Amino acid sequence: MKKKIIFIITFILVISSTGYVYSRFQIKDTKSSSITVPENNYCINNGFTKLSDCMLVMENFSDSVSSAKSYISNKDSADVNHSAPTLKYKIITNSVTEKDVATLITKAHFTLGQSYTFDEVSGMYTLVNYTNKPLNDNYIGYYTCGGTTGSYKTCANIYKVNSYKIINEDDGSTTYKITNATRYSYNTVDSLDSQVGLYSTSDDDGTSYFYRGNVLNNYVSYAGFIWRIVRENGDGSVRLIYSGTSTSDTGKNVTIGSTKFNPYNYDPIFESYNYQPNFEVKKQDDSSTFTKIYENQVYNFGSSYRFDENTGLFSLSGDVITGKWSDVKDTAIASYPYVCFQDQSSDSCNWIAKVIGKTSSNSSAIISRITYGTKDYDSLFKTGTSSSLKTKIDNWYSSNILGKSDSNGVLYSDYLTDSTFCSDLNIEDSSSFSTFTDLFFGPYRRLHSSNSTITSTLKCNSNSRYTVSNGKLTYPVATINADETSFAGGINGSVNTNFYLNIGSTYWTMSPYFYQSNDMIGKAGNVTSNGIISANIITNEYYARPVVNLSKNVKISGGDGTQNNPYIVYNS
Repeated sequence: MKKKIIFIITFILVISSTGYVYSRFQIKDTKSSSITVPENNYCINNGFTKLSDCMLVMENFSDSVSSAKSYISNKDSADVNHSAPTLKYKIITNSVTEKDVATLITKAHFTLGQSYTFDEVSGMYTLVNYTNKPLNDNYIGYYTCGGTTGSYKTCANIYKVNSYKIINEDDGSTTYKITNATRYSYNTVDSLDSQVGLYSTSDDDGTSYFYRGNVLNNYVSYAGFIWRIVRENGDGSVRLIYSGTSTSDTGKNVTIGSTKFNPYNYDPIFESYNYQPNFEVKKQDDSSTFTKIYENQVYNFGSSYRFDENTGLFSLSGDVITGKWSDVKDTAIASYPYVCFQDQSSDSCNWIAKVIGKTSSNSSAIISRITYGTKDYDSLFKTGTSSSLKTKIDNWYSSNILGKSDSNGVLYSDYLTDSTFCSDLNIEDSSSFSTFTDLFFGPYRRLHSSNSTITSTLKCNSNSRYTVSNGKLTYPVATINADETSFAGGINGSVNTNFYLNIGSTYWTMSPYFYQSNDMIGKAGNVTSNGIISANIITNEYYARPVVNLSKNVKISGGDGTQNNPYIVYNS
């Protein structure tokens, strides 16, 4: 006797957080658990076979591409001065030890505040009455953003210092480690704004349609990997950002691993995604304050220096003395003024300092720099040497896309088009360019400026456009830039855990931010683990996510872009 299996089929009306309304068949086997089967694909059923068309009509289940574009364009403009969604946060606390979090790192100085404030909209803590000092017993009960050599007073997590220890004291390099702390973090209370979906703005090729907010229907399966659609470019191509091998991947699994932006940090040229050093020896006419000094660090000081044109390195010469800054600074200033502050373990360096004084606190030096640095402003835009970030992405592309074919024998590289990427090294006044002054590049001025008339853009200056055809890219792949993350819903200084470009791990953009001349430090844009558009020192290691552009003619064989049913693409 055959067993009868009963299926109960029901229609379910689903209203997603994006506002989309769509039906699902739910098939319930009375002898097993329920499963959900997606409905037949809207795009294929209605003749929209191109991905570039399908992503548009799916925004409102439009009956034509032109009506979809009209619907999207008639929306209110995306407000890039606020995150999307805008969330409300509340404080939570828990006890942590040095084994629990990498943030409690060992450093010589911590920025320590007597108290803090918390912004429930941005999710950020700000230290109050703070100082940047080595730890001692007087600072038990103070608050800190973690170990740092800079004055970082605003962060998404702060720590109340309960105990610490001193380490490495025997070798003259005293450092400190927090061993127990109370961590102050946040929980999401609710959303104050539901801005989500496709919006439009202009780029250099026409109208771009970009995804914003907590998007749930921009998943694509291409070349054996999962991607998220960032936008349809003005030329009709579709920009994708790498998102791992499964739609359930998060964190580092939606990246291709970590890398520095660049291994060097002493010249603004190294903030370029692709650069070509055009250097000369330059001497600073005036002086500046150098703060990256550890008072108990041992340094070598020389009575003179020399420069090697073959290596581009400076080194100490003449008589040399060795000692802690706190002990020998007066003698060094008087007779042995040359020092490689940035490389304490060597007598050679990329730039050398002439110490001509000290600050009243004795913890910083007044120096005049001698560098082998960028000749002029136009040299910033010369290319030919890949950054570490570009090398990481190019190597991944070469190993995973180049030469690989789909089941029909079509090369995956033939799916792609040579659309423009943008890395903007433009400054406000090019005539004022100097490697001895602070430089604020375009992305920083747009995304971090208090000037409300400056806003994000998808347009790109001609000197900042990166393509294979103009020789600035090796392959048609790069990574996202800071302006694109702004349009997607991120913002400087505000936690945003709910927009689709937040992955729970920090990753690089290709955007330069600023060059801090006093400490010879460059910073480039990134998306932090909390979804903040921020900037970090280019010699730090963060994750990389490739970005490619599918041709406007690439088609779909199925899918609706959701996590359980990503678009499947092919190239005929």
